[in-house]
Amino acid sequence: MPIQEPFVREAGAGPAVVCLHANASSSAQWRGLSEVLSRTHRVLAPDSYGSGKSPPWPSDRTISLHDEVDLIE
Repeated sequence: MPIQEPFVREAGAGPAVVCLHANASSSAQWRGLSEVLSRTHRVLAPDSYGSGKSPPWPSDRTISLHDEVDLIE
């Protein structure tokens, strides 16, 4: 199964901070924090499978944590 590309909100420059959303949310939950941190950091907030603007899970088998990590990686 080919790995798809997640949608990632990006802002700022500097040391990177990666913000991961909870299961029933999306990267949008980090907008406020991103505004503050982007003054001094590069903020990356990806959407996991089926969340926000990322693609749906492309398989009939149950998704695993490893699959989510592969998407974000």
